[in-house]
Amino acid sequence: MSDRKNRTRITDGRFVSLGRILPQAAGRAFRRKGFARARVFTDWTDIVDHDTAENSRPAKISGSTLTVIVTPSHAPTMQVQEPVILDRINTYLGTGNDPVIDRIRLKQGYIDAPQPPRRRPQRTLDAAETAHLERLVEPVADSALRKALLDLGRAVMESQPARTTADTITKKSD
Repeated sequence: MSDRKNRTRITDGRFVSLGRILPQAAGRAFRRKGFARARVFTDWTDIVDHDTAENSRPAKISGSTLTVIVTPSHAPTMQVQEPVILDRINTYLGTGNDPVIDRIRLKQGYIDAPQPPRRRPQRTLDAAETAHLERLVEPVADSALRKALLDLGRAVMESQPARTTADTITKKSD
């Protein structure tokens, strides 16, 4: 049941999840202490469109001014879009009529491209691992399917670190 101010009221003694009442209970305090502002940095790609996110990064917030580093080629577009971006930021943060950010200051610079995830170097399978894979796919009658399964198994095993088994330990100690 809700009262006039959209606050959750517990009238029948039931438990209410903390996630349901925390934003209402702590929202004003969080906004005052700046926690809402941190979401501008962490959720930038969710707030602005894809093209803007690729060409800009929020740098700092001082007062109610957001400084954004933007690529020189995208700066004019971002300048025109400032009212839309301000509206998206304040709507995303759920601040209503009390905007957290009311001005964007553009600073031209270059944005570092996100680093692609590092891939582990692939290892080569030893003879025992290859023989094990071949035994697993041996019952498959269709030769094309058997080859595809063998290639898949090889690719999966090569991308994983070598597993130590009792057999490999005894072979190494001999």
